[in-house]
Amino acid sequence: MGCDTKVHDICLLCVSGIQRLITHQIVSPQAGANIVSMLAQLMDWNFDSIRVLQTSMLLLSTTTCVRGKTLSSCLSLCFRLLGSGDFQVNHTASAIIRQAVCTVLDRIDAPVPPANGLVYPHRSEHQQRKYNNIEDLDEFGQDGCRLFLDLCLMSCGDEPKWMVTLDSDSVHPSFCLEMMEVVLNQYSEIFFAFPQFIFMLKENVCNIVIKNFSPKWNLQTQLSIEAKVEHYVIATKILKVVAIMLERYNSVLKTESEIFLSFLIKFLSGEQWQQAIAVEVLHKICWKPRQLRDICQQYDLQNKSNGSTPVFQELINALASLTSAKFHRLYRNKEDPESPSDAEILDELSISKLILNSETQGGTKYYYLEVRMLIFTSSIIVFLQTTPTDRSEIPFVSEDYVLRMSMSCLLDIATAIIDLGDKELIKRRAANVPIHEINETENTLRQMIMSGWSGLLQTLSLLFEAAPDENTVNSVLDLMTALTAVAGGLNMDGPREALVGTLCRFALPPGYHEKSYAGEQTSGSGGQVLVVGQPLTASTSSGAGFVLLTTRNIQVLRALLDVASDYGPLLGQSWSLVLSALQHLSWILGFQCSITGEMTAKVQEKGQSTVLTTAIIQEIPKISKKLADVFENSSKLDEVALHHLVNAICELSTETMDQAYGSATREPSLFAVANLVQVSITNLNRLEVIWRLVTGHLLEVCQHTNMHFRKTGADGISHLIISAFAEDSIFSNQRRQEMVLAAFSEMSTIPKIDVRTRQMQCVLEVLESRGEKLTSAWPVLLEIIQKSENHEREVLVKSGFRAIKLVVTDFLATTPSGHLQLIIQSTMRFGTQQQSLNISLTAIGLLWTIVDFLCHDFDDDSLLQDLWIALYQAIGTLFKPPADSCFHTVFACTDCIFSGVLCVDPRPSVRKSAGQTLFGTISAHGGSLKEDTWRRLFWEILFPILENAEKVMQVQEKTAKSAKSSNFLVHHSRDTAEKQWAETKRLTLQGLTKLFKDNKSGLTPSEWVRCWKGMLQYIEEYAFSDNREVSGGALDAFKELLEASPDLSNPGKIPEGKLQSAISAAWNVWISICDKSLLKYEGSQNPQNVPRQEFLQSWTELLPLFTEKLCEKMSPDQMENVCEMLVRIISVPVLSDALPFLFTGCGDDSNLTNLQKIILSSIISLQKLAVYKTITNVYPQIFGLLSAMLTLCYEIPSFDAMNARLIAEGKRNRWLFANPQKLGCHLMKNAQELYQKVACDRSVIKNSILADLIKTLLPFWDMKAESSLWTVAHKVYISVLSTGLPVVRQFASSLADEDRLWRTITLSFSSFLLENVWENEHAALHLELSCKTALLIKSEIIVYRASYSKEFIDSITSVLESGQQQTGRDDFSKLCFEMASGISNESRNDQNAYEDIIKLVDNIRLGKAEINQQLAVISRCRSLIRKIKEESDEHVLTELAFVLQACRAVLQNIVKDQKGSSQMTMKLYELYPVLCNLIQKCPLQLLEPLSHALLAYQPFLSSE
Repeated sequence: MGCDTKVHDICLLCVSGIQRLITHQIVSPQAGANIVSMLAQLMDWNFDSIRVLQTSMLLLSTTTCVRGKTLSSCLSLCFRLLGSGDFQVNHTASAIIRQAVCTVLDRIDAPVPPANGLVYPHRSEHQQRKYNNIEDLDEFGQDGCRLFLDLCLMSCGDEPKWMVTLDSDSVHPSFCLEMMEVVLNQYSEIFFAFPQFIFMLKENVCNIVIKNFSPKWNLQTQLSIEAKVEHYVIATKILKVVAIMLERYNSVLKTESEIFLSFLIKFLSGEQWQQAIAVEVLHKICWKPRQLRDICQQYDLQNKSNGSTPVFQELINALASLTSAKFHRLYRNKEDPESPSDAEILDELSISKLILNSETQGGTKYYYLEVRMLIFTSSIIVFLQTTPTDRSEIPFVSEDYVLRMSMSCLLDIATAIIDLGDKELIKRRAANVPIHEINETENTLRQMIMSGWSGLLQTLSLLFEAAPDENTVNSVLDLMTALTAVAGGLNMDGPREALVGTLCRFALPPGYHEKSYAGEQTSGSGGQVLVVGQPLTASTSSGAGFVLLTTRNIQVLRALLDVASDYGPLLGQSWSLVLSALQHLSWILGFQCSITGEMTAKVQEKGQSTVLTTAIIQEIPKISKKLADVFENSSKLDEVALHHLVNAICELSTETMDQAYGSATREPSLFAVANLVQVSITNLNRLEVIWRLVTGHLLEVCQHTNMHFRKTGADGISHLIISAFAEDSIFSNQRRQEMVLAAFSEMSTIPKIDVRTRQMQCVLEVLESRGEKLTSAWPVLLEIIQKSENHEREVLVKSGFRAIKLVVTDFLATTPSGHLQLIIQSTMRFGTQQQSLNISLTAIGLLWTIVDFLCHDFDDDSLLQDLWIALYQAIGTLFKPPADSCFHTVFACTDCIFSGVLCVDPRPSVRKSAGQTLFGTISAHGGSLKEDTWRRLFWEILFPILENAEKVMQVQEKTAKSAKSSNFLVHHSRDTAEKQWAETKRLTLQGLTKLFKDNKSGLTPSEWVRCWKGMLQYIEEYAFSDNREVSGGALDAFKELLEASPDLSNPGKIPEGKLQSAISAAWNVWISICDKSLLKYEGSQNPQNVPRQEFLQSWTELLPLFTEKLCEKMSPDQMENVCEMLVRIISVPVLSDALPFLFTGCGDDSNLTNLQKIILSSIISLQKLAVYKTITNVYPQIFGLLSAMLTLCYEIPSFDAMNARLIAEGKRNRWLFANPQKLGCHLMKNAQELYQKVACDRSVIKNSILADLIKTLLPFWDMKAESSLWTVAHKVYISVLSTGLPVVRQFASSLADEDRLWRTITLSFSSFLLENVWENEHAALHLELSCKTALLIKSEIIVYRASYSKEFIDSITSVLESGQQQTGRDDFSKLCFEMASGISNESRNDQNAYEDIIKLVDNIRLGKAEINQQLAVISRCRSLIRKIKEESDEHVLTELAFVLQACRAVLQNIVKDQKGSSQMTMKLYELYPVLCNLIQKCPLQLLEPLSHALLAYQPFLSSE
């Protein structure tokens, strides 16, 4: 009522009272409505507006009675006063309204937000429509909701629906937008608690933003200044609202947020103030990692699925474009004279001027992969703090501010990505998830990096280039390093490679890989120059030929090393970029890498070197150590990352190798190769992962044309192999060992000598260090050693031989038994190599070491025999030659597929040493060999040696070696290859035959005979050789073979039957050798085919051995064959000039050639066969042989055809029969001696050998000029008759042709005594010999004429009578007369006295005598013997001679008829001792009859 008075003072007191009531909270809702109505009237009456506003504020803030329409009226009153013209009232109303709005919303009872700090759960759109009814809220909620709705309507210029008394024109839209900003910012929990508020947010607020935002931003150039200012004010407020909605309500405004962000991005291309506001709004989002993640997840990640706009990507690209544009506009316009200096630019762009994020307080420490990083961030700089309505124009903002703000946004985004990436990767590591596996939770982060890496990298590059100090550079590098780590952790190749590539580009001098680079660089952009060095390749510098490294390059190098060392597991394929940059930088810095991981200063070369300033000298060791740590830390990499690293090193090495082609000596960069080895050494514990890749590449390096590459590659792979064998695990891991050995063996395929030599050095090192532990590795190592023996360079052969020598001398005992064969084969291969004779001989000597080991230290009996065979095969078994082997050419013209072995090596000394070793070991240790081993030894090794040696010899040159081929004087017997091979064949054959001679083989009888026959085949083949030494050696071997005497008495040895079979086979070969050799000459009459005397001599010397072996087993055919061969041999001619050299010996032997002497001695050996009863006609065949040879002595061959050639050629030399006269003398003497010994032999008597001998001697009496022959012949003739006639008288009945004998004797007497009467100087000698012949007739024929036939006596008488008639030979004629007269007288006187006795003897012989007569003869014999002892009378002696003949006849009849009376037998037994006693004092005339009688007792006594 007081206010109704309208009196100012009264109203003032009333208002004061009302304020007190309100303060004491004693106002009811009805009273509150009245108070609001009263205040409205006071305002209409122009009452103090301040008092009205104060009262309204108290009413709203101290009580809750004002609600509903009362509240709307109260608020309408305040809004109306906001439009007052009074400045104080306006500000008060503005403040009251702000407080009132907050009071209204504070009344709403909103639930407490979740404890995790997140907003309320998001409701779907269906749920939001279901709860959009305001009436569903309580009274305070309805008031707040309606108030916010009216604010939204008034901000668009529409009339409010709740504050109906308020005119929208009285309220500026910007103020409503400001109130909306306050509500949205401070009461977000109410919006998320009540869907009605969310509905208003989506339906009203977003529409307001879109209505006032989208259509005007691009029309500013067409508006007036006032309109631009108005738009600026509205835009500023709307963007603040947008910032709040993006920051707090993004989860419920996905579609709207996409639109808002798109508008903001478009604002970045607007006017200056628009760009500034946009970047400020964006900055409020950028420094919140979760919000950025949500934006990317909602839009960019769903781009392909639902077609949403990639907002995050567009945002970063827009900021990057803005930054780049501003940067180039402000600081790269060099043509603008007003552009700031470089110092000002760098100062303004310093990151130190970018205010750090308020929440991080200078930075946040992140822990990722155990590495601490400091990330510098920037925060928003509040723009236009004052009320926009107070400005009459758009405030000015500098481009530098926009540039710094855009950079701050990008840096905040980078920081957010790093923060999110670090946390995600830590979660993955805690969950033990492999770093290269992808899960759904990381898709958002991957998309963030994929969307933003390009723009972020562009901005960071600008910052790096413009950085004024090292701290700034380090900050940028830290960001790039962290981003690289995140991209690598997510296995994102593109972003990672781009970031790493940028770091690598920063590390190298600017324009390093550009051909136009001239080596000039200012210190202003890169800092102080620290290093002046040479580029790696000529293409990197076409100008001054040097490059500069500044402080900034070294900083980046350190960062790059940190990335490689700390984030190696994340680099993946980016290793290629990192390693390439490190290689170039190492070269510029002058680092020289070694395979041990050390970095040393490169030696100056051609006056060029790296120049290091004082500032960097102290840092070089640290950089070198850090660089080495990069590769040492590869042990921390997983298998995939390690494979990436190794593959990158190999690619870098390949690139370097390609650049090095064309220069065989210039030193290239060995960075890649050396560090590849270092990485492999570091990761030997997981060798299987990288071994094939590493060794495969190193083997390629070893084949490079550049010597430095080859050396490093060979050293590297050797170092790897040695290191691998140094690990004990390799001996228990078969797969790992096979991998190492495969690479080791592959080196042998590389033809470069330096690589092969290093390989052999590696073999030696492995043997020396781990030789005692090598087991299954031996085959490969020995194969490697073997492959070095056939190389053309001696240095490699020597290296390989040192290795095999070490194996043989030190590791035989530790080598597995199964690998000893390989050692033997390897040793043999070095014996066959052709580079060094000393090595070959020493290798053969090593085989003795192996033999000693097998005999004394080897205890595996199951393998011993195989090892013996392997040993002998190493010396004597063939192997297929390599195509490039020098020995291969020896067989180029033959059909052989083999190359050669030690025993048929092209070098004589090697062949000889090998043969001696082979047969020496067999002789020394043959007792250790078993039967099967012996069999294989003969057939697989020894016999093939003989065959192959013959094949090799056939292709050898027969000319003497030239003086250039050797520095040694060679004896003429060894001056051709043929002669040297002949020696080899001879020694081999002799060695083989000694095995039979020593008889140490354990062969079965059948196998022994088989080997014997096989040996005979080779002897026969060699005997036909044109080479004298070979053929002679074959016969010498034949002799030793025959001298072999196997023990037939021991069980298991060769039975006699099989031995005789072997001897018979040898006989056939022996005869064949002689027969074919003689047929070759006899058929062609070619002087070149004449068998040599030495050959025939050696052949003949074998006859005694055969006679000893065959004994009684020799057949008549064999006897006939040998006699034939001897006759043919002795008829072989010799050259006249060679004849004097064929005589040796002394005495009578000096008159014969060696061959003739041996033949005569062989004939003597044949005589021994006659003692065996099983052999018949031995003596007749021998006499036939002698007769045939004697025939040649007087029927001497002429050899006219062969001499015709010599005559035609004008040579004095002639072919002739050797020494026929002397030979004839010896033959006749031998015949004489033999006949004297065997005259009584039945075969001699039966075959009338006496007649044959006399007939053979007859022709010699015609050789009057040769006194020695005819006189010797006569002497032999007399001796033969003296011996033979008594035998004939006794065994006349045994003669096959008695008449022929008498005729021959008569003819011989007649020929010598009557027909061959000489009247020359030999007449006296002939007369003397004729007298001796006549006396022989008297003593042997006339005296015993009773024992001869009448016809023979008559013929003799006729000869004597003819002799009486010869003139000039008185002594002979007288002697003949006396003998002829005596025959006539004695025949008449004694005819009656002895007629009865002679007749009795004839009857006894014919079996006609009675037994009494026979007993009487025996008794008469005893009495006559007693009478002879008393007195020796001629008649008694004659009678006793006839009686003895009768006793002989009696004995012969008893033996022949095998019957006789006991009395007669007793008489004969009694007579036998009497006859034996007569032997001591037997008269000369009784010797012959007595001996015949005693001989007749032998069969008689044996039959009894």
